[in-house]
Amino acid sequence: MESAPSRRNGGERAASLAVAMLSVSRFLAIAALLVAAPGCSRNPATGRVEALVPKQPEEIALGQEAALQIDESVVVLDEAERATTLLDRVGSKIASTTERGDLPWTFTLVDDPEPNAFALPGGSIYVTRGLMTYLGRESELAAVLAHECAHVAARHGVRRLQRIANQQNRNGRSSLEVQLPAVNQIGTKALARLLEHSRDEELLADELALRYIKRANYPALALADVLEMLGTLHGGPGLEHPGTHPTTVRRRALIHRAVGRATGSADDDAGYLAVIDGMRFGPDPRQGYFKDDHFVHPDMGFSLRLPEHWTVEYRGGRAVAKNLASDTYLVVSESRAESVRAGMNEVFLRDVGKKDPWEGQLLGSPAAMAEFSTVHGDRPIHAFVGFIEFDGKIIQVVAFSSSAQWPAKETREVFKSFAAATSAQKSVDPMRIELMEVDKTATLAEIYKESPSSVPLQVIARINHLDPGDEVVAGRKLKRVRGFNPDFKSVRPGLRP
Repeated sequence: MESAPSRRNGGERAASLAVAMLSVSRFLAIAALLVAAPGCSRNPATGRVEALVPKQPEEIALGQEAALQIDESVVVLDEAERATTLLDRVGSKIASTTERGDLPWTFTLVDDPEPNAFALPGGSIYVTRGLMTYLGRESELAAVLAHECAHVAARHGVRRLQRIANQQNRNGRSSLEVQLPAVNQIGTKALARLLEHSRDEELLADELALRYIKRANYPALALADVLEMLGTLHGGPGLEHPGTHPTTVRRRALIHRAVGRATGSADDDAGYLAVIDGMRFGPDPRQGYFKDDHFVHPDMGFSLRLPEHWTVEYRGGRAVAKNLASDTYLVVSESRAESVRAGMNEVFLRDVGKKDPWEGQLLGSPAAMAEFSTVHGDRPIHAFVGFIEFDGKIIQVVAFSSSAQWPAKETREVFKSFAAATSAQKSVDPMRIELMEVDKTATLAEIYKESPSSVPLQVIARINHLDPGDEVVAGRKLKRVRGFNPDFKSVRPGLRP
């Protein structure tokens, strides 16, 4: 149930390509195992006999190995005990209704603001805090989990990994994946897209999900409600997927046809809202934000000065600097290397030629940088990598571009601007969901005017599953958002922190 929009311009496609490579380079290695020892078996969810599918023990082992790799990339949300408990309870309830209740199911809440959920073979299910904040009832969470459990029950993930394995065997690993093994992922979008399912698989997962939702005694139309909400996140119904993927409009129509036209779910939302009250919303500024021409990372304690034509976008909660005019993206992360020199040696281990290498000191600490070129598929990639020892950590700066005119000199200047963040720059509070009880009947727009949030009215409408002009009766609890919004473009001038 991936929610990322699929229509992107050329620069965004290049970024997505690079992000995907950096996000899943370690994960792809296990896909090759799926080529060996396939067999014939009956699909427990559909009853069909399938060829070239690993048996359950191999499927579980492969899924667990994949989970180990992904667990090194995603960040588990460890500050939301009630939400984690709810996720595990509802997930276990749904999993027990499937034809594969004996799988070692696990349900993990990921610290990522993107509304996403995805599943691995063998029963590992991941849900982001971003999706939790957009849901409004326990039955909607159950619908999401039923859909993901359906993919597992029908062995869709195994087939997806087989396709990846075959592609990897044909194409081989890209040199960029080999050269930058230590770069961390910057969001679950790439992982969810890697595991994206076909049109038929999505429709079958919806069909099975309805079966599991009913067995667990949840309102079946909750699945249609979730799909409607996801559709609004993509700019309008039917616009969220390319032609190879079923739109939420079609999926909702099929669901309504299957369960009738009853007026939606009737479960109480108060319990669910209480669970997500106080949950972080949107990008966490402590993981990076942009203000006054500075890219600041409060948790790591540094800042970089960006040229005025550079901007910042947020992927997986992390700030990524970009220069769309030259198709250049810059990512900063903490390296696992033991030293600056070790980090450089790891990148340039395999006969990769350094261009204009430099080694010296920044802020009185060891630092090094260099450029190189590589190829991904038939696409040339120009890259920069820099390392600096700072506050007991090794910080890694990576820039990449598919443009031959990429601003290498400018990127070097960005790296050399590395400085310690000030106390004021580090003092930021992330946005959080805050419940408010409506004291008088009014439209959502009127309520927002009297009680504004740190995000625009349209965002408040989406997280409450309302339109701005909808009337809200007195006594209803609404979600609003308070805190430091790092994405200044989306905040009205009077609400800037």
